Amino acid sequence: MIERVQLTSCCGGLYSSVTQASQSCWLSYRPVHCRQLFSRWFVFLSLMVLVVLRLPTFFLNVPLNPDEAQFLASAIEFRGNINTWLSVDTTTSGPINAYPLMWPFLFGVDTGFAVARIAT
Repeated sequence: MIERVQLTSCCGGLYSSVTQASQSCWLSYRPVHCRQLFSRWFVFLSLMVLVVLRLPTFFLNVPLNPDEAQFLASAIEFRGNINTWLSVDTTTSGPINAYPLMWPFLFGVDTGFAVARIAT
């Protein structure tokens, strides 16, 4: 059994070395503009997929996490009383997590779960 494990780890190391060598050779022969174009498209498509997959949860009007509801309630309470540790209990995170949820108050709009999910 020990010989098999040693043989497998030896072959696995050999496989990873061959794979890395072939990838480095393949990347070195590609033109630079192709690599830049590929990386830009990859970043763009990754961000688009992230937004599309997260879009259905933006407008769901229920808390997906108990902390989400607590931070939203803290932000609403801070609107009336900004005395940080005396007016609300933000547990160990402090008021830092509630402050980004207060930006709709600058425009006279009330905050909600959709705003909280877009802001975070």
